[in-house]
Amino acid sequence: MDEEMEEKVSAFEKRVMEARKDIEEIEAHREEPQGDLVGAQAGSEFLALVISGGLLGFGIDYFFHTTPWGIIFMLVMGFVAAVYRANDTTKKNQ
Repeated sequence: MDEEMEEKVSAFEKRVMEARKDIEEIEAHREEPQGDLVGAQAGSEFLALVISGGLLGFGIDYFFHTTPWGIIFMLVMGFVAAVYRANDTTKKNQ
């Protein structure tokens, strides 16, 4: 029984090592995103954060009757988060 277990463990270790080699090969051939793709990613994240901030602000105003302070505050927070995220995205991919 011990020999069978040792054979199974060694076969498993062999498969793990092969999988690690495959992953290393894939990562070695991975290309960095091109400039236009980085710009598209930053722009879409920017737009999504500003829109989501506005929608959250609208919801806050609707449920708590704080018109227009919730939407103003959340739009500003969405814009700040969008600028931060777009800057981080472009720096990461340079």
